[in-house]
Amino acid sequence: MAEKCGVDAIKKHLQVDELYALQLSALVDACIPIMRHELKDDACTNIDGYFRLGHKDFAKARILMEKLVYIHAMKFNVNNNATPIRNKPYQGELLVLLISNQLFHSSRAIGMKFTSHFVEIAKNKLKHPKIPIPFLALVATAVYSALLWKSLGSPGKFNFSGNQFSEVYSYHIKSLEQLKHNAPRKFHYMMADIYEAAHTDSSLGLHHSLIKQLQFLMVLAFITKKVVWTPPILAHFDIE
Repeated sequence: MAEKCGVDAIKKHLQVDELYALQLSALVDACIPIMRHELKDDACTNIDGYFRLGHKDFAKARILMEKLVYIHAMKFNVNNNATPIRNKPYQGELLVLLISNQLFHSSRAIGMKFTSHFVEIAKNKLKHPKIPIPFLALVATAVYSALLWKSLGSPGKFNFSGNQFSEVYSYHIKSLEQLKHNAPRKFHYMMADIYEAAHTDSSLGLHHSLIKQLQFLMVLAFITKKVVWTPPILAHFDIE
């Protein structure tokens, strides 16, 4: 990895110092649980708004988990039932939001500080930054876990751990690797589009779609006479 990123000093140190390698791995190990926790909380916080789920839409959450519906961009009918756009996998708006929040939410985020590390030279979309496969798989798994949490009635205690969700994560890794192998051009365009959408979302937001989601939440609150939490990312938008 050090060689791929062009970090020669780290590469040389890794070759001669086993302790240095262990210390670096410890830093990574310490960051992963924090990232998992943030992704789970973010996904659970936004799951109702993005999939237009009511307070007791447990069955609808289970339907979204089936056949990988949750990873696709969505269109909704008048009853707020979702239909996946099958030619846009891994481009669901909630996935884009989670990626944006994790990588680009501030100037200190890794996607802002180390943009060059996301660059992969390819024949199509030459030098366009791309989301790494492991991270996209982790984000997709976080969305799955949030839907499972919702389908179980939103319990107060819910863990997002490797022991529980390793099969889902492994599936997404294999699916993305297979797409990369079988349709490299489509894969590279898709990964670059996801990166671009997440990076744009960090500064501009998905304005039109988020406003629709906020309006849905407000209508839901009026119908059920319940207070519905509004995601902070929506707070600065005006409703026309």
